[in-house]
Amino acid sequence: MNKKMYLLTTALTMVAGLLGGLMLNRVQVMQPVQAQVAEENQTAVRKWEHCSVLPVNSVSQSAGKATGTALISYVSGGGYRTEKVEATVDGGVSAMNLATSNALAKAVSKLGDEGWEMVGEGTLLPDSSGNQKVLYFRRSKK
Repeated sequence: MNKKMYLLTTALTMVAGLLGGLMLNRVQVMQPVQAQVAEENQTAVRKWEHCSVLPVNSVSQSAGKATGTALISYVSGGGYRTEKVEATVDGGVSAMNLATSNALAKAVSKLGDEGWEMVGEGTLLPDSSGNQKVLYFRRSKK
């Protein structure tokens, strides 16, 4: 077989394969990815709700139990509102840190169940140990 015949046969085979693949929809033709374009457009107009969770460093004790508190602050254009989340554990004074940690965990779990995602941690105001930690959350406005 001479060189021209070989090139012609190869070219016809490639064209036949391409046409056959297109007819069977097996050849991927390059197209812009619509999902990414749509997602980029959504991000530009997406609006967020914000809130924060603050563990309260005072724990109440009664009858051998300690109650810890965390405050959820929901922020809106008109101001904010707070919600108190409490957790009670056995142990009195020795369980103060555990009670606060449980209240914080309960608040974070509540927000997660409601579709909030944590976006950061920071320092709000100094307390007696130096820094008061706060957790920040957001979710898409409904």
